[in-house]
Amino acid sequence: MSYITTDGRLKPCPICRRKAFISHDVVDGLDFGWSVGCPVARIGDKYHGINDVETFDKARLVIYCLPSRSAAIEAWNRRCENG
Repeated sequence: MSYITTDGRLKPCPICRRKAFISHDVVDGLDFGWSVGCPVARIGDKYHGINDVETFDKARLVIYCLPSRSAAIEAWNRRCENG
């Protein structure tokens, strides 16, 4: 189960300006950490113009497996500031 929320401390996506999501990813009792990113970012979506996995990974529009909520917020906001 993933607990998905938005957080007022998250900066919007630097490409499409949508409000970012943050989620605590728990599946069958296993904690996979925190994820954060643009809610519509997908390979080949019409908003971000990314059509391959390598470019999508480098763009870091979604960041996975962070150890805490605060680490996820910090990583996303730093990514948005630094591009």
